[in-house]
Amino acid sequence: MESNRFVKLYKQGSTLGSSYLEIWVDRETGVQYLYRMNGYSGGFTPLLDRDGKPLLASAMQKIVIQTHSAAETMQLAEQMGSLLQAGDCIAYFGGLGAGKTTFTRGLAKGMGLPDEVASPTFAIVNEYHGTGALSLYHFDMYRIIGAESLETTGFYDYPLEENVFAIEWAENIADCLPENRIAVTIEPLSETDRQITIEGGTRFAVLGHGHFGQCGSSCTV
Repeated sequence: MESNRFVKLYKQGSTLGSSYLEIWVDRETGVQYLYRMNGYSGGFTPLLDRDGKPLLASAMQKIVIQTHSAAETMQLAEQMGSLLQAGDCIAYFGGLGAGKTTFTRGLAKGMGLPDEVASPTFAIVNEYHGTGALSLYHFDMYRIIGAESLETTGFYDYPLEENVFAIEWAENIADCLPENRIAVTIEPLSETDRQITIEGGTRFAVLGHGHFGQCGSSCTV
């Protein structure tokens, strides 16, 4: 399919091993299209919206996924963690017990870091480093309100450009976060079920369209 006009922008393998998702960009228009590639036959099929039209990557900026256990939440986060890049800032929104720390454990694992993640409530920040991997800085802003309070924590001294931030209680410092932050909202639906909304970046389209393994049911908005 690759030609002077269409160029493969991104490829993400499925944990099922039989298919993967690719994003192709039209050089003339800048429009990005999503394709599901069959790993066994070598063929490809464009993903379609409800009206039967090609699904554009730009339509995947907001992804809503339901998980049905802590293990599924961690699996989703692990898959997301494998897609993270230097400079990514994950902003968590959700109340006490929503599962933010559980999600961060999965992120760390997906990034190739130790998964002994604990809530940084009293330390404000926990750091996780690996060999040859991005580092993860896990912040808890529960007791931090506004820019002046944030300044006292040394938040701006941490190297976001070269690493990844995950920030719990991001709503307390929303005005201080990068514009290109990745928002992750976790809403409890029951004792075990969670609705997880991920906003920011076509990279994560593979999480929301059911082609990244099985970690709960998913839909896109």
